Amino acid sequence: VSFTVAGKTGTTFEDGTTTAVVTTGSDGVAKAPALLAGGTPGALTVKATLLDAPEPVSLALRGEVTAARADKLVRTDETELTC
Repeated sequence: VSFTVAGKTGTTFEDGTTTAVVTTGSDGVAKAPALLAGGTPGALTVKATLLDAPEPVSLALRGEVTAARADKLVRTDETELTC
């Protein structure tokens, strides 16, 4: 099975690529590598294509990368804060 990530979010598979080819297990399941969300918010698609199927078979899944938010703010010095 060939998995391909498309979109302008910078999302890749864990090895930094946007295409991964994996073999199905004895149970007939093929698992795509983990995704790493890119730094740009927006939509992305992961497409799975069976490479040796008698007829072309594809499945596309859509996702969304959202803007990152800070978990916590920490002061780096004791300088007085002014507005």
